[in-house]
Amino acid sequence: MVKARSEIEKYLEKEIMKIIADNEVCVGICDYVKNTYEIPRTITSDYISMRLPLKQASEFILFCLLDGMEKVTHKSKTAIDNFFTMQEFKTYKDSKYETSEIKFPLRLKMIQVTDDQWIGRINTKTLMEFRKAQLINYNANAQRTMQRIVKGEKEFYKITINNETVSAIKKLVKKNVYIPTPFTLNIPTESNADFYYDEERCEFVIKSIEAFDISDGYHRYITFCSIHDDDKEDNFDYNMEFRIINFPDDKVQQFIYQEAQQTKMRKIDTNSFNMSNAANIVVTRLNENPMCNLQGLISRNQGIIHFGYLADFVNYFYFKNINKAKEKSATILAIKELTDNFNMLTEYDSVYLEEQYSFKQVAAIMCMFNYFKDKDKKHMLEIMGKVIKRTEQLDNKKFYSKTPKKSMMNDIEEIIHEVE
Repeated sequence: MVKARSEIEKYLEKEIMKIIADNEVCVGICDYVKNTYEIPRTITSDYISMRLPLKQASEFILFCLLDGMEKVTHKSKTAIDNFFTMQEFKTYKDSKYETSEIKFPLRLKMIQVTDDQWIGRINTKTLMEFRKAQLINYNANAQRTMQRIVKGEKEFYKITINNETVSAIKKLVKKNVYIPTPFTLNIPTESNADFYYDEERCEFVIKSIEAFDISDGYHRYITFCSIHDDDKEDNFDYNMEFRIINFPDDKVQQFIYQEAQQTKMRKIDTNSFNMSNAANIVVTRLNENPMCNLQGLISRNQGIIHFGYLADFVNYFYFKNINKAKEKSATILAIKELTDNFNMLTEYDSVYLEEQYSFKQVAAIMCMFNYFKDKDKKHMLEIMGKVIKRTEQLDNKKFYSKTPKKSMMNDIEEIIHEVE
């Protein structure tokens, strides 16, 4: 691709919005793509009506949609050259759409939980085979709310994708540290699917099925589709827990609601459990380091210092604008500096080993460490108590969210200047 895939998706979505209310043009695109590339009209229709997100489409389908749109709307200037290389153009122009033939019966190793639930394992290669065979369906009636779009007198609904979620999952998968929750597919009770459970062999056997509905794991599915499409060598594979359910729509809705309502943790607590995060690694090392006076005193619950508070400030001062290539050296530097600083502080006054730090105290201490990075540390220790006391007296909304902010640091630095 000449440009990033996201640029193609952005361009296509903009062009789709221009023609989405024109039924004649939409039918023309579906016909052209079917006649030229043998892509079923229903698939093209799902994409140009936004019932399916472009993120789910393969590069070949994106090419076909772009070509169809330009041919039917008689665009004088083609955009294909801006997005695809000459080699990709030649390959895709002469290609035809193929669905993989899934051989039935499908035999999946699973354990029956109830009469309408089974649990097992699936890998992404199998999932991508289902995708290519058009066995994965997005059921709008039993999924998250779609975005309403009004175009003239017509209104449409498009699937909303949280790109930040997709990006975050992708990074974790590529690091091989992503731990997925069960990926759930539903066989709607009103469908004509023919299946049974072989208890003796512990196999869920599907003799025939039109398609599964995704009930839980849609963003994971989009992520795996994206990684698979980028993987030209077809080496990518990932195992995950897999659940099949046989629910009507109302029960699927209840299931999704229950998943969403499970016990929630505060963001600061959930963030502290991400052990691929550099700031969390630093705080863990401090807590485990026998050379650091804070060893064993940092905790998410009853420690002297709250793990999440400290990690957020470590991230703010050491990693906020650091790229991945420099992350390791920044980690080493942070561990060394913070070990030295906390040792100096606790040896200067043992009260810092006895009383629990509040969020404001952690903010004041970390801001002082940063402010006196290249200054007289003896003076820092002498005024630390006064700065902490003045910081605790601050009563403003900046501290309510317990999130490090530039404005918060400015307030503390102002106190430092007044105390110095």
